[in-house]
Amino acid sequence: MKFPFRLSRSTFNLTHSSCEGQDGWHYERVGPFQSQGGYDWWSVYWNDFGGFRQRLERGNLDGIIAHVSAPVDRRNRMISLPPIHVHHVHVTPSLGLHNRIELIPECAFRGRHCLDASMLIQHHGDAQCDDDGRYDCMGDDYMGGIKEVRAPLSVFGHFNDVRPIGSDVMEWYYLIGVRVTEYESEFAKTHWTPLSEHAFGQPGTFVPWQLQSYVVTLPIPRQVCTAFYEVLYMPFPGTLWRFQVHAHQAMFLGSDLFAGGISSLGLDRLSWEGAWTNITTLRQFVQTNVPAGSWKCTSDRNTIVVGDKEFDRRTKVHCDPWTFAAGDAITVVSYNGPSQAKSSFEGMKGGLGRGGGTPLEHNTLFPQHVSWFLEYYATDDRSHYTYSWGSKAEHGMDNIGTLRDTFRLVFHFGTPETPPTLTDEVMYASSLLLWSYAYLWEMVLVFMVLYVVIPFARPVLVGMHGLFAAGLYLSHSCVYAFNSVDAKLLGPFSCTHPSWWSVAFLLLALHAVPVYCMAKGPPPKRKIRAPPLDALL
Repeated sequence: MKFPFRLSRSTFNLTHSSCEGQDGWHYERVGPFQSQGGYDWWSVYWNDFGGFRQRLERGNLDGIIAHVSAPVDRRNRMISLPPIHVHHVHVTPSLGLHNRIELIPECAFRGRHCLDASMLIQHHGDAQCDDDGRYDCMGDDYMGGIKEVRAPLSVFGHFNDVRPIGSDVMEWYYLIGVRVTEYESEFAKTHWTPLSEHAFGQPGTFVPWQLQSYVVTLPIPRQVCTAFYEVLYMPFPGTLWRFQVHAHQAMFLGSDLFAGGISSLGLDRLSWEGAWTNITTLRQFVQTNVPAGSWKCTSDRNTIVVGDKEFDRRTKVHCDPWTFAAGDAITVVSYNGPSQAKSSFEGMKGGLGRGGGTPLEHNTLFPQHVSWFLEYYATDDRSHYTYSWGSKAEHGMDNIGTLRDTFRLVFHFGTPETPPTLTDEVMYASSLLLWSYAYLWEMVLVFMVLYVVIPFARPVLVGMHGLFAAGLYLSHSCVYAFNSVDAKLLGPFSCTHPSWWSVAFLLLALHAVPVYCMAKGPPPKRKIRAPPLDALL
């Protein structure tokens, strides 16, 4: 399949090809790309990666036990960073983070094909091993684990050529492969254990006119040391297999993960605003003052200098054994500071401006990402792929990414910093109801018609509408998630908050007022008597 693209005044074709290898390997390749440096931006996206759709329709269940992902040359030899930077690649059990404008109404009014940040496979710019010339980290063996494929997969990725702008034209491709096995026989089920992945990111901003905030980055000062925390909640119970951490290493110093909320850990007593003169002392203080046994994982910065620039390498992560329950709180504390080396991000444009702008190194703020990818064995012996946003406020975001979280990002210009108030919940509820359900509009239309045609039934109709709205909100507040397969398994009340019930009663109360007024009837008309004629003279 070929896709024509135009670059400057020259036209070239991108070709998508696939082939089968030995031992169950399936490969797909897209290219050739022709780049000339300058931190340019290349996007790829395609559906039904691996051709799982037909097998799923026939009732087959497959699983992935290893994968490889890398930029390659014409002969499929891997290309390192530098020169090609893998900004990100997500393999998602849905349409994923697609750019298809025509699917927006499907999400807004039918709850289908929404942007999904959950992932079965992820590859970011800091995935490469630390010593130059090795590509071991481009591939991944799940060591007896298997990632079940229960929905068609999509691939979404961005790439950059980090060479100086105007470099010689370089031709390259993107290659991704998976090792697939059937997961139906008793032999397979006794030799592989289903793996799940829960991805979550740091608190951040969402500002429509700032390009980097589209992926909820956190702007941090470039010249000083800073620290921030996030709180989130596990969607499913399980046992940790491993953690991977993606961060923009140019400003990243390290991060620590703790089991527990910010208040139960005692970290709410610290002031997290402003700059720190000794970030190491702060990190040591946090690590030694949390309750014993709550410190589960730690990660540290990892870079390599090539030429006169510093490039990202795989973050160093160490974790202790950890078993968790659904709804358990997690707190991550991250530390950032300037580096003495020249960052590979220098020369990149569009840091804080839409569609371009000044080079990133000229901005006073740096768009930071600290994303954790938790791979675990779920207690129900099946694979789950979920995503959530971290927040500075406990219960500030849902256990998994939902449309309600999207409204939170819009209303607060990012993740909320304080627990949601009743006013916030009313905004979320009304927005969710108006955007999420096409049949709600139909029901409102029916109610309006009946309201006009049958006057004596108006109190009943308004009351029914109130009950309908409140029940719809309560029963679907968490089911309407980006990854609907896993969201439905969580149940309708799995990520509710006590204030949700307040919202339900408030919705009923708002509808009870017109019901009461209609039942009582219109107020009596006051008769106005004309004054006596002599009073006017």
